[in-house]
Amino acid sequence: MAVLITAGMGYIDSHICVQMMEAGLEPITVDNLFNSKVEVLNRIEAITGNQPKF
Repeated sequence: MAVLITAGMGYIDSHICVQMMEAGLEPITVDNLFNSKVEVLNRIEAITGNQPKF
């Protein structure tokens, strides 16, 4: 199941994204990157083996 996460590259939401991916869900993240960085995608991929849709 796909789940939309707003501000998905922030600290809390990036951790939620990892938990969702480990639970078998497909997070779709939306973020304007005002207070976060796109490098978070690479960190999520390093942890889960997959990169969420951004």
